[in-house]
Amino acid sequence: MKKFLPLLLLALANIADAQVTITAADLPVAGDTLRYSEMDPFALSINLADIGPNKTWDFSAVLWSNTQGVDEYKTVMQVNPIYAAVLSASAYGYKVADTFGAGQGGIPLPIPLPVNITDVYTFYGKKSSPNRFVAEGFAASVSGTGIPAAYNDEDELYYLPLAYGNYDSSAYRLRIQIPTLGTMVQDGYRKTWVDGWGTIKTPYFTTPVNCIRIRTEINEIDSIQVAPLPAVGIPRIAVDYKWLVPGEHYPALWVS
Repeated sequence: MKKFLPLLLLALANIADAQVTITAADLPVAGDTLRYSEMDPFALSINLADIGPNKTWDFSAVLWSNTQGVDEYKTVMQVNPIYAAVLSASAYGYKVADTFGAGQGGIPLPIPLPVNITDVYTFYGKKSSPNRFVAEGFAASVSGTGIPAAYNDEDELYYLPLAYGNYDSSAYRLRIQIPTLGTMVQDGYRKTWVDGWGTIKTPYFTTPVNCIRIRTEINEIDSIQVAPLPAVGIPRIAVDYKWLVPGEHYPALWVS
């Protein structure tokens, strides 16, 4: 047995080394310009139940691009200096939608609005005690006027560092007062599991790279109240799967 013990220890050490962790250094920063490719999720032939330790996720033959886009992370001051009166100067984010409620690609609302809401941004930040990555602010242009809002209860996307077996959950709340219109409220609850680790291969990552997989459940109610009418809300339930790679500021694969 002594003859094989060093080989066994070496194998165990190699497995341990492959179990990566994701820290704040592996997440987006202000100034990032992150390019991504999109495809119809219904065309994916991916087994989302393939989880656990030491997995080999090879998606190189089942992924292709329908469209491409860019997420450009900008500081509050870069987007609109007046937002700094409400949002943290260290916050940074990207445009999540061109419009609210109207136009192709717009975020749907439960009722039509008498105003135009465009250039919709979510702003993020890296926090400590405990270490976490959060959505801390929202901003949009309402009929040409910039309206910022800080989360009443921040949306904790990740508690850091992320490692296999981690689980966390948290509530969040955002209330946006829109002058001459009313109030928009977003109440939600997020659950996050790190349910796998291994290597991933894609048309971009042609050589397998170490990664972890994250599964997130989001239960949310988006409501809007236009005085004197009562509030109207719509529920949103989503499940996100992300494969994160150390040193990359964008998921190697994101299935929603």
